Amino acid sequence: MRPPTPEVGLVSKAAYLSPEIAAAERSKLWPRVWLHAAAADLVARPGQFVTVRLGGATEVLVIRGDDGEVRAFHNVCQHRGRRLVDDASGQLRTLRCPLHHWQWNLDGGLARVPERASFGALAEGDVRLPALACASWNGQVFVHLGQPEQTLAEWLAPATDALAPYDLADYALVDQKTFELPCNWKTVADLFNEAYHVPAVHPYLLGSVDETTVVTTLHGPHAEQTFELGRPGPHVSPTEVTEALEELLKSNGADPAKLEGDARRGPALLREALRARGLTALSDAALTMGRSWFLFPSQTLNVYPMSAMLHRHRPHPTDPERTSFDQLTFTRVGAGEPRPTPRISTHARPSDEGDTGRVTEDDLAQVIAVQAGMRSPGFEGPRLGRHERAILHMHATLDAYLGH
Repeated sequence: MRPPTPEVGLVSKAAYLSPEIAAAERSKLWPRVWLHAAAADLVARPGQFVTVRLGGATEVLVIRGDDGEVRAFHNVCQHRGRRLVDDASGQLRTLRCPLHHWQWNLDGGLARVPERASFGALAEGDVRLPALACASWNGQVFVHLGQPEQTLAEWLAPATDALAPYDLADYALVDQKTFELPCNWKTVADLFNEAYHVPAVHPYLLGSVDETTVVTTLHGPHAEQTFELGRPGPHVSPTEVTEALEELLKSNGADPAKLEGDARRGPALLREALRARGLTALSDAALTMGRSWFLFPSQTLNVYPMSAMLHRHRPHPTDPERTSFDQLTFTRVGAGEPRPTPRISTHARPSDEGDTGRVTEDDLAQVIAVQAGMRSPGFEGPRLGRHERAILHMHATLDAYLGH
């Protein structure tokens, strides 16, 4: 049994810079964990697919078959090794390789080979696309790049129990943005794994979120952080009505005018509005709470009564100082309401071509600056305090996987 994670500690900056550590992660970490691959909304109908690079260099194809089953395959044609599907998402009737038109069924079986007889036994029998373990959880599709030691249900059991009252399958994907960042994947994961930076980086949020109420709970490799919403933190007057508080109330169906100039009314107004919208399964405390689940090793799921946001931190195939960062935004959809058509986009930098959102733009600007600082010979590595215990736990768990 691994010793408990300490409350403070020093992490070597090699974790963010070393090609050797990145190579060890590709062989000892990514093939041993469940990884988020797609929101189920993107593969809701037969033929709908998503392609994504996971674990560094593994190209994955997730597609719903004609039989309604969602499957995952290595995204590579078995003829000459060409990537089978180039698009990030869409819908296909069959899978046809662009190079020589070898054609595959949606269940991975070989359907057609031009001049098939010329291949003899090489194109006969049960030639199939290589499958990956694939399972769904609360409207999300996960894959495993190796041989799972646990089912997805077992892997995510702590989060399943805690989030059951939210009915996460009722949350629909509305937006997915991918950012190509000049930093290590852990540099991004670290920032989204603590609220200690909020007063410095997001002072505009302090009128609606009390960051001093954060409680961190460790669950095996994962970590949950909860915090209170709808009221100012100690850095703001307890009665001051800020723009952030007004926006929080409006986005949840409450009328900010009912604050009557006193922010202390915020939590009660928030609960009243959410109850009026039919949220009966959540406790009063949950109605004014945010929950942030770090799903080891590279996903952060932030859940609120009416919305959720998933962050994925995906390493580059070869460069430890590059990562693909995905932000998936969800909204709760009522019974009988249509699910929206998601917007999907890729950006070269945080504010490139479209509204990223102030919070995300500010966060990503910081992680880029942190990665630049990592290269300094005057910096040994992050010194993590008790407010950053979830980060320390992540690194301790990583070390255990890598055998450090």
